[in-house]
Amino acid sequence: MHFDLPAADNALIRIFFAAFLLAPVKYITHHARPFHRLTMVVLGLFAVVLFLLGTTRPDTSGRLLWLSLIRPIYYLGMLVYLHFAASHDSR
Repeated sequence: MHFDLPAADNALIRIFFAAFLLAPVKYITHHARPFHRLTMVVLGLFAVVLFLLGTTRPDTSGRLLWLSLIRPIYYLGMLVYLHFAASHDSR
């Protein structure tokens, strides 16, 4: 599976992620208390997916490529949750 996106789409994706470099967010580590077990499970699953991606190159399945997005999606969701939870607690 290839992601042959137009140049404009690639530019929008890069701008989206570049904007996060400037966003005031909290960083999630495996020591974070609120979701420690879930974070460890997601990191373990992500490690397995990365291993499978590395061993099945160049014939990687599309499902495996999409599954590799689980950690970035989880991380982004947790960042948003922790950001709003912290701003709600400070009121």
